[in-house]
Amino acid sequence: MTQEGPIVSLLPGATEILFGLDLAERVAAVSHQCDFPPAVEKLPRVTNSRVDSHQTSRDIDRQVHSWATQTTALYRLDEKRIRALQPGLIITQAHCDVCAVRYQDVEHLVHSAPELQHTRLLALQPTRLPEILADIQRVGEATATEARADRWQTQLQQRLQTIRNLVRMAGRRPRTVCVEWLDPLMLAANWTPDLIQAAGGENGLTQAGHHSIYNNWEDVLAFNPDVLLIAPCGLDLPRTLAELPHFTAQPGWASLQAVQQRQVFALDGNTYLHRSSPRIVETIELLAHLLHPHLCPAPDNASHGKPMWQQI
Repeated sequence: MTQEGPIVSLLPGATEILFGLDLAERVAAVSHQCDFPPAVEKLPRVTNSRVDSHQTSRDIDRQVHSWATQTTALYRLDEKRIRALQPGLIITQAHCDVCAVRYQDVEHLVHSAPELQHTRLLALQPTRLPEILADIQRVGEATATEARADRWQTQLQQRLQTIRNLVRMAGRRPRTVCVEWLDPLMLAANWTPDLIQAAGGENGLTQAGHHSIYNNWEDVLAFNPDVLLIAPCGLDLPRTLAELPHFTAQPGWASLQAVQQRQVFALDGNTYLHRSSPRIVETIELLAHLLHPHLCPAPDNASHGKPMWQQI
């Protein structure tokens, strides 16, 4: 069945999938968060954020809680522009109201605007690694590009199998903790434990498939990870490095095994780990190198035009 018409993508991962399926010419607008591939920069934006992301991690968290208390959406939709585009398909998410525009806001727009009476709505909501990869096929089915999606999935699975074969030769799995937010402390759940497992690590303190929650620094000290990944959601590497001095000043920091062995890594959390896109396989390849540098080759640290991780 042929699926034609303009497409509006309200999710960075979906935008990456659309471009990967050679559907760039059909993408009419994207969210303010969509930044890859570079060609996306020329596209109109149909969302914006109420949160001042230039504030500190603590202040951003306070803003999010303040808006949530008021039951106010963190993100606004440019409804006028979306109605004018009359897209045949809108791709959004139904997983996290903090991460992207709320599903119910998009659903209300589609159901209430006469211009969108023929618009289809596809909501992605992955919580595990297999679901992220399966979303490629879901988008392929919604855009009549199933064959391309299937070939792409096969290629990604082959890359994953290569990593599995390499890390299988490791003598042990390093105990690993991934920080999703610095202040207050939040450790990464959702699909991150799957990524660490696939990269040959032993995830600590969080459960795959569950939302990330606030954690106590004392739990990190007790777990005493071999490797500590610092990748705040939505922050690039320079922003993460700027906030590190406060984080590393916590009691017991110097006693951590990861710190003593120089196995602490800051990553671009906006690109790696927390984005549910096909580049999640690239994230696993990077993690495999950080956890097993003698077995897994180092990816290009400037493949996106800027450094994406740094040893602390």
